Amino acid sequence: MVVPFVGTVRWIASLNLTVESDWRPWFVDGQVAGYTVQYDKDGVENAFQLTYATVKGKLPFKLETGYVGVGVDEDVQLFYYFIESERNPRKDPLVFWQTGGPGCSGLSGILYEIGPFTFNYQDFDTGSLPTLLLNPFSWTKISSIIFIDAPVGTGFSYSRSQEAYNVTDTIAAAQNYEFLRKWLLEHPKFRSNPLYVFGDSYGGKMTPMVTQHILNGIRHHELPVINIHGFFIGNPITDEEADTNSKVEFAYRVGLLSSELYESVKESCKG
Repeated sequence: MVVPFVGTVRWIASLNLTVESDWRPWFVDGQVAGYTVQYDKDGVENAFQLTYATVKGKLPFKLETGYVGVGVDEDVQLFYYFIESERNPRKDPLVFWQTGGPGCSGLSGILYEIGPFTFNYQDFDTGSLPTLLLNPFSWTKISSIIFIDAPVGTGFSYSRSQEAYNVTDTIAAAQNYEFLRKWLLEHPKFRSNPLYVFGDSYGGKMTPMVTQHILNGIRHHELPVINIHGFFIGNPITDEEADTNSKVEFAYRVGLLSSELYESVKESCKG
């Protein structure tokens, strides 16, 4: 499988820069592998190198990657990583993970947050590229997780039309919901699993909207019927003014600000 580099290439081109070294990944036989292609100043290919990030031994989980088309004529192609629960994928919860940003890849959730991999940071001491380690605290120990590259233009998600990159929060939430419906249609064995919608950071805006789409779909008898059990958000962005002001009150309540300074701040900032 060769994953298109369209989104990132267009983003780089918009800054009037050129790609010096593309990385084209694939996953096969327990290895995340890929190759880089380098070009000279005239755009002529002059170097080709295979690269590998190897996981030794058999993986304790099943990894699936792919695309789901959404929007008008399915111009938008949303990329995802799906990792089955290591315990009982037929009964364990299904988590729909939306990384924040907006524009952070689902790979961030896999490597830095709740996924089954983490970097071996000791490798940096030797100056070499880091290898991957298994994360003993991965949420995939007890749940199956869909990590999505969203909105379009994030990670490996791309669009066949330039217009579709002009996406709002409302459009992105509708596309994420459409993605989830189509994914469940393609994976019928997970339709009965309890579903939890998750978002961190900017996902604090996406998650409630996607959840509302799901509830509306249930009321209007849209198929498939999504077995939603709840949603949860981590360090979320909700309303910028309320979020920012709450930092001052929080600092006061945990004793970082004195009562005098807190009252002074409220008066100076007019509440």
